[in-house]
Amino acid sequence: MDQATLDLITYRLSYVWAAYSVVMIGLFVYLSTIGRRQRKLAQDINLLRQAIEEKRK
Repeated sequence: MDQATLDLITYRLSYVWAAYSVVMIGLFVYLSTIGRRQRKLAQDINLLRQAIEEKRK
């Protein structure tokens, strides 16, 4: 391969790397958000269970 071909491949791979990075960051943010919401829902469920138990007493 000549230098021009290698430069073109390197140029295109930089875009692939950038796109991959954006997707991975987006996935991390999405999964973090889902995890945070799940913990909040679990806390709410526990509070509701406690309220129900107190009313039964």
